[in-house]
Amino acid sequence: MTTHYLDLVNGNNANNGTSWALAKLTVAGITASAGDTIRVAKTADPVDTGLTATWTDDTTTIVTSSNVTKIIDDCETGWVAGLNVTVTNSTDTCRIGSKSTKIVTGATVTAAQLLAYKTISSTDYSAYQLINFWMMKTGATTKLEIRLCSDTLGVTAVNTFTVNHLGQSGVWESNVQDYGGALGAAIQSIAIYCTDTFANDTIYFDNFFVSKASGADSITLHTLLGTSSSAQGAEFYSILGANNTTIYLESYGSSTVQLMWSGTTASPSLYKISPVVNSTAANPNIPANSGSLGNLITWSGGWDTGSTTQNGETWQINKCSAFNIWTLSSRSYLKIERWGAARCYSGFPIVLNGQYISNCQASANTIPFGTSVTVTSGTINVINVLGCARVIEMNNTRDVTLTCSGRIVGAAVDGIKMVNNCSRINVSGTWTFRNCCYRTSFNEGVFNIQASSDIFLDTINIKQKSGLGNGLFIGYYSPNGRTKIKSLTIDRGSVGLYCASSILTMFNTTITNTTTYAFSINTASTIEVYGGSTTSNSTGSVFIADYSVAKFFNFTMNESSKVTFGGLLSNGTRGYVYCHNDGNVVDSHKTYTSNGNIVSDSTTRHTASGISWKISPTSTNATILSPITIPVAKAYVTASSVVTATLWMRRDNTGVSASFILDPYMIDGITSEVSSSITAAANTWEQVTITFTPSSAGIIEFRVAVYGGTTYNVWIDDFDITQ
Repeated sequence: MTTHYLDLVNGNNANNGTSWALAKLTVAGITASAGDTIRVAKTADPVDTGLTATWTDDTTTIVTSSNVTKIIDDCETGWVAGLNVTVTNSTDTCRIGSKSTKIVTGATVTAAQLLAYKTISSTDYSAYQLINFWMMKTGATTKLEIRLCSDTLGVTAVNTFTVNHLGQSGVWESNVQDYGGALGAAIQSIAIYCTDTFANDTIYFDNFFVSKASGADSITLHTLLGTSSSAQGAEFYSILGANNTTIYLESYGSSTVQLMWSGTTASPSLYKISPVVNSTAANPNIPANSGSLGNLITWSGGWDTGSTTQNGETWQINKCSAFNIWTLSSRSYLKIERWGAARCYSGFPIVLNGQYISNCQASANTIPFGTSVTVTSGTINVINVLGCARVIEMNNTRDVTLTCSGRIVGAAVDGIKMVNNCSRINVSGTWTFRNCCYRTSFNEGVFNIQASSDIFLDTINIKQKSGLGNGLFIGYYSPNGRTKIKSLTIDRGSVGLYCASSILTMFNTTITNTTTYAFSINTASTIEVYGGSTTSNSTGSVFIADYSVAKFFNFTMNESSKVTFGGLLSNGTRGYVYCHNDGNVVDSHKTYTSNGNIVSDSTTRHTASGISWKISPTSTNATILSPITIPVAKAYVTASSVVTATLWMRRDNTGVSASFILDPYMIDGITSEVSSSITAAANTWEQVTITFTPSSAGIIEFRVAVYGGTTYNVWIDDFDITQ
């Protein structure tokens, strides 16, 4: 079991990796065996920029206390084309705003030719040294220059930058170029030149701004920003761009769906991290070495090379979001700890058995933590996931534990998605989601569970962007799925919980401020909810349809519209909602069906204590063929002797009918329905009796069926049985 040393900044692959002084430079330089540990030098601890920044709830930007960046052009309008070039401010794609500058070259573009320029007001950039911008190309062009010019036509260059592009077609790439000295003091235009002959290419640019070269207040497209000096576990956000004091927070590569920061609006000190910048045009591979069960290969980030203590984190950022920080294919039984991944497709793509992710975080990834086919063991512990498309995707995964000790902010598509044969997934600890799931589709949510069985969620706190996205979606591809949630809080969004074709048990559930329903229960789902409440959900508490059943115990629905029925069927088979101790009131029980309601009643009683049951048809669909039905009692009976069962019944109008029933074949010897109906006048108690003789011993169940009218009521009380 060997310890190897890796320094992504100061290492050298000519070294042997046996100490910090002889550390390797890249992961590809390491050859490890089962049980080995690779210690990786930490990124420099967070630095106080000397600025404050205002972080505002539900926004995509922060505002700094002074200009440490300065806009050149936002690429929304006004660019002029050179010879044999077409320039538009295009809505095809962009990074900030609604447009980018699109350059389409003809067949005769020559070396050193002006492609496009933009006239700007005379501006002093002498306090700055770096230029930052986004670029995307579709052809083979790599040799370009950006020039800041003293004239208005992009001719007289004061500062010239060579574009450093990785050559990845069709992907937005961040560029940070250092002039090596102060920029011009009277810049009146920005121009783009080619430096070689090329033809028939399309190039996009967006958000040109300048920044300082060095020092605590140098902020670039490769900087991470946050509000904490902590070297471990703090939130740090990738930067999408800047416009003077306005800094845009980056989401996973999309310009149309951006991170919505969530929290208490405040203006704390602004801290930065300068991660290692990956400049490769491909996924860097961890060497093809696997550990074994009980002898993992550990890639351990966050090590202080001076004190040899693990007191920080190792952060990497990509120039574009098309690549992973690492590739883990064909590697089993690995552990990765104290690592951060920014601006990439996947920071930690878990694809095989026995891979463990510990205390890792991600910013502006597409899917930072992904599990794929036949992963059968492992643990994922995340700290913070910020501005990603999805947090974790699990496909055919089982026996995996997920834990979190931070926040999930701005996941655009889902928080956690489980599909196909995922089973025995334990989501433990407290998970806090803020402004995740920007989709309005009914089958998506912060948690998107379409798995087979045995999914356990511990404590889930969700605060949505108002009107966008469901809190939880559970179902459709999991008709046998069994999900249990220990504690759930949802604030805002579209639907709090959307359930379809699923079995769900929930405890301590609070859903507030959605734009539709707190619960939408569909397609033969069965849910049980123990404790909690719904408040201020705009359309109502519960929507239920399509043979679904929902049971609420000691639960309070504060909306005026408590239960709404819908779905394909027009009769009473669409499902029901049962509330035990409704509103957390003892002996206040209610059952809602599409054709009527059943409630406990302590006022209208046959005897002076306890409760009766009040059955109230509300629809003409409640007929003799489809009545409202309530189970009355179960009883054990013996064979070959007469059973007499009685029930007191009352109605407030003779237009409503009620029958006391034992169904056929409930027990041997009973081959047809045994029933008796109320005949009494309105507002009169009547004892209704049925008798039968079973031919064997067993347990039987009695029920009452009610139909007729839409405003009448039936009461039942004081069941008795003798034999």
